[in-house]
Amino acid sequence: MFLTPGKIAKMFGVAPRTVVKWIDTGLMTGHCIPGSQHRRVAVAEVMRFAQEHKVPLPEEAPESSGIVIAADGSVIVGNVMS
Repeated sequence: MFLTPGKIAKMFGVAPRTVVKWIDTGLMTGHCIPGSQHRRVAVAEVMRFAQEHKVPLPEEAPESSGIVIAADGSVIVGNVMS
């Protein structure tokens, strides 16, 4: 699953342009959609960035993201069965 800069910005409480700058400067790894300037970032990368920079995330993760954040703060990314 991939997220747009707008969705990531909403999660972190920043402007979408801030997320674009993080991607452009290499702080967050993302891709441009071929033939456009639209960027996408993998959910696992968003979680890595949040953990590395100690950014709290909302309690609800994006649906079907396969992300589990344990009580000890560790992040598990994968398929989650309901």
